[in-house]
Amino acid sequence: PEEVNDSLYKLADSAHWEVREWVASACGQLLGAHFEEYCLVMSEWARDDSENIRRAVVLAVMYAARARQADRAEPLLDLLVPLLSDRSAYVMDNLGPFALGSALIRYYPATVLHRMRAWVLSDDEQVRWNVAMAFTTAAAVALTDEATPIWQALARDPHPYVQRAWKKAMRNIEERTHVRFSGEGML
Repeated sequence: PEEVNDSLYKLADSAHWEVREWVASACGQLLGAHFEEYCLVMSEWARDDSENIRRAVVLAVMYAARARQADRAEPLLDLLVPLLSDRSAYVMDNLGPFALGSALIRYYPATVLHRMRAWVLSDDEQVRWNVAMAFTTAAAVALTDEATPIWQALARDPHPYVQRAWKKAMRNIEERTHVRFSGEGML
């Protein structure tokens, strides 16, 4: 396992994006097949200096979530916690919209929404941005009622950075449902 992890680690930082994509997929498969052991590896990678390595964790979590094993929802979200405040564009472009919004919220909606209710209160605007960006996906549309308290908190966020993400999320919801959201509730 150590040799495989070392090889994957080196490849996850490759200059070639295709290699990085393959490694993220392989890490997701390993995370699914050897969950407890590979959670430890992914936890270490989540704190790495390389944005490529940290992004591999985000995508591995997304791929591993597809197994829809309820007992894995919390540990998968735990792997993302140190990355929620990551300001690397490469990490954030994949975390909020894809890992949270396309995968985790679809496969574990109650668990993810519970976490988001706490994350939306974070002092870190990057964490709140990731929460908002999770709602820019099709999977978020099905959670309109359950997500209203989160949206209300985002609507009141004073930071323009978070507001732009929230507005993008609301446009997604409005386009898909034809229902407008005022910040207090659905119109």
